[in-house]
Order: sequence, then C-alpha cells, then structure tokens
Amino acid sequence: MLVYALYFLFTDKGIYSVIKTVLFLLRVSCFFLLASFSYANDITECLQNNIKKVDAFGKQEARIHHLKAFQQHANLSIDFPGTRFLGSLGYTASRNYIVKKLTAAGYRVSLHDVPWYISFISTPHRFELTRPRKKVYQNNIDYIPFNSSGGAHYAGTVQLPSGDILGCEISDFKYFKPGNIALLERGGLCAPRTKVLHAISAGAKGVIMYNNTEGVMFSGLGSPIPSETTPVLLVSPQVGKELKEMIQAGQQPQVGIYFNVVKKSGVSQNIFAESISGNPDRVVMVGAHLDSSPGTAGMNDNASAAATI
Repeated sequence: MLVYALYFLFTDKGIYSVIKTVLFLLRVSCFFLLASFSYANDITECLQNNIKKVDAFGKQEARIHHLKAFQQHANLSIDFPGTRFLGSLGYTASRNYIVKKLTAAGYRVSLHDVPWYISFISTPHRFELTRPRKKVYQNNIDYIPFNSSGGAHYAGTVQLPSGDILGCEISDFKYFKPGNIALLERGGLCAPRTKVLHAISAGAKGVIMYNNTEGVMFSGLGSPIPSETTPVLLVSPQVGKELKEMIQAGQQPQVGIYFNVVKKSGVSQNIFAESISGNPDRVVMVGAHLDSSPGTAGMNDNASAAATI
C-alpha cells in the first residue's frame, strides 16, 4: 500500500521515476522475503507477478493521465467543441503537450509543416421532411453532413437513381430529373465521392446517402466536390428506408436542406521524435494521428493511440 500511495502522490511529477522505484522495491522485498529459504522458483515467480502488476498499473494510469489532458485541450476548441480538430486550439494545445513530454523524456523532437485545407458545414444546420408530412430530423442521430459537402438552402423532391441504388456508375442516373435530390445507398465497390460526382453530373441539387450500418458517423468525401452548392449528407438506415418507401409508393417526398459552408486552410505540424541512441540502421517506428474528427469520440479517434505512445 505504501508503494501505491507513493505512486499516487507523485503521479503528476516524475511518474516514470516512481515506477522505477516501485520495481526496485519489489525486487528487494522479494529477495529478502524468500532468499533465506533458497526457493529460486518462488523468488522468480514473486518478481515476475509483482513487476507485471505494477508495470501494467503504471502504464494504465499514465495513459489515463494523458487522455484527461487531451480532453482539456479539446474543450478549448471553438468550431468543433470537445474535439482536437486539425487547426483548432485543441489540436495546437495537444501538439505543444506532446512536444513537451517527448522532449522531457529525452527524445530528439522536430516539427514538420503540413499545409491543410478543409471545408465543413457550420452549426446550426437543418434537414427536414416537408412532404407528404412535416418532420425535422436530428443531427448526429438521423443525419450528419459529409465533410467537404457543398452548402445551400434548398428544398426539392427526393428521387432514386433509375439504375442501381448504389450509384457507382454514371449510367445509374440515365433518367434522373435535374433539380431533384438523389437518394443513394452507402457502400458498394466505389467511394462516396464517386457516387456524388455521378449524381451532380446528372443534375442533382443535393445527395442523401443512407448508411449500410446502424446510425450515422462523421464521413468525408476526400476533397471538396466541384459544386459548392450541392449539399451531401449521410442519413441513418431508418431515414433512408422511410424516404425510399415513400418514393416507391409514389408520394414524391420533399425535403429541405439548410447547410452553410465554412472554408479554412492553414499550416499544421507533424511531430517526429527520435531516440538519441541506438542503431540507425535498425529502425522501429510507431505512430498515431493526434487530431480528432468532429462527430466522433476523440478517445477513439485517436487519443487512445497517442496516449499509449
């Protein structure tokens, strides 16, 4: 208990030094406890078991310590509160934190500039069914804008492609009516961007893609689409099924999409940390991305990996 008390007392100051001290004390205690009986196997087992427990405990607490710090950084962000989105105050704080920690640990740290550009839909935004009945869909539950979506305040009729609902071929839109909003299914052998470009080529003023798995999640199109006034959104399977059944019943559903685009660009940095010793001809590299995506838990994307490293 004394060992753990010392550990908690110094968690924020010299965590790794404390862990080393704990391991040393365990070795000494096992030796004096069992050496007089000359039970070599017992000594070995005592050392291995206790060292593994304390080592795992220390690493877990250290990770949690870093994760809490990342969350504090995320709370600084303005555009996407609660995230460390690229270019945000949260990302900058996390970058500075990592540089400080790695430098203190004795690594040779360098920053490499990386230009970035992103467009996203600002909040608040709205997506609603206007015909045959009124219904306002909920953001992050029923729908979520695609990253790099176009922006518009547009109301129109939802239409299925005349060919495959996946929309992977331009021929799928042969009889698509220009001015309508395309309803497509996510998945298939093509990227979402390909589907969107086909729909735009056919005259679609918006693209609704319903998910092929439960719920919705933040998704990107890879790069901005040619039409800056074509909104693109991912909806849940339930919303997709609802709209599809209306179309098949001849009800010609209409929706309103109200998205405003924000464009940002800048220069960020990748962080490189190299050990000052070792064989330069035998390199082991580990990495994780430090920024987090809006619409997803920063723990998953990707604070857990950054904290582990």
